[in-house]
Amino acid sequence: MNTTMNTMTNRLITLSARPDQNQGSHSQLSADSFKIFERAVPELGPGEVLLANMYLSLDPYMAAYSFSVQTLDEAVEARVVSRVVASNNKDLSVGDVLWGFFGWELYTVLPPTLQDRKGYDVRPNRIDPANWPDGAPLSYAISLLGMPGLTAHVGIVDIGKAQAGETVYISSAAGPLGQVAGQIAKQRGCYVVGSAGSDAKVEFVLGLGYDAAFNYKTTPNGIQAALETHCPNGIDVYFDNVGGETLDAVFMVMNKGARLALCGMISTYQSDDPYRLGNMFMAVRRAASMTGFVIYDHFPHKMPAYISQMGQMLAEGKIRYQDAVIEGLDNLPDAFIAMLSGQHGMGKCVIALPEAAKS
Repeated sequence: MNTTMNTMTNRLITLSARPDQNQGSHSQLSADSFKIFERAVPELGPGEVLLANMYLSLDPYMAAYSFSVQTLDEAVEARVVSRVVASNNKDLSVGDVLWGFFGWELYTVLPPTLQDRKGYDVRPNRIDPANWPDGAPLSYAISLLGMPGLTAHVGIVDIGKAQAGETVYISSAAGPLGQVAGQIAKQRGCYVVGSAGSDAKVEFVLGLGYDAAFNYKTTPNGIQAALETHCPNGIDVYFDNVGGETLDAVFMVMNKGARLALCGMISTYQSDDPYRLGNMFMAVRRAASMTGFVIYDHFPHKMPAYISQMGQMLAEGKIRYQDAVIEGLDNLPDAFIAMLSGQHGMGKCVIALPEAAKS
């Protein structure tokens, strides 16, 4: 760093108002729902560490859950990839790169405990250049080689228990979870079907190795008919990212003993009148299991083995993946709104902060 911290300026994004949770709706979110502030970067105290944030995560779940508890005058909490630029702590050195739950801001001060905002110790999250797959961008620490990737693995392997010869269906297949979940299922010998919200995304999904895919917005006879066409042998495992009408259709197409891994309900996050399921009785008839899960119940204890396995697959060219990277903190509010409606591009939406990365 070529300047002192008390002359550095942090920029951060906060909520201007909290969405009305009582309405069950987040359609009121707009770029005006966020504010960008500037604050001086404080001098470090004993044991503290200054991070320059490099990549900020944007995730659909934040609109439904995080915003309900987010403190309005603090940077919105998110997964972040950061680089140490100043340290008063022997356990972290200048130049170290790590990820953690920090905030939508240029700079973050870590306390002497080296815990992030969720209370996790960040030291295990350091990226070892010697073990990082060649050519993998550092943004993968909050996508493919981070919690989103682990989420896909848990849904397909631990909960779905996908087996060779079975049919696996994945909604939001072009997203950060769908990309990984589908390829994991394929490598387990499954017939894999995905749905996405545009023809371009369908082509992208097929390019990842999915056996079949369809555009749920334009399928002529509805989602159930599309599933019956593309899953002629029924559905054994469903990785659910969207809920609503899609989940209701799966009930009518799933096989006896089907396993449903319920990960997200993005179709309800922006709706004033969430879809009401009508076919859940089929879960009884088909002796199906439905397991809702949040990845925090599997983190951090499953992360090391997952990173080792996925890193090896990536190094061997056995998996393809991409993030949708948008530059600049100023572009974050619009990018977040676009992400909620699926208009941000392919893959996980990530904000790159070149202004902080140069510190």
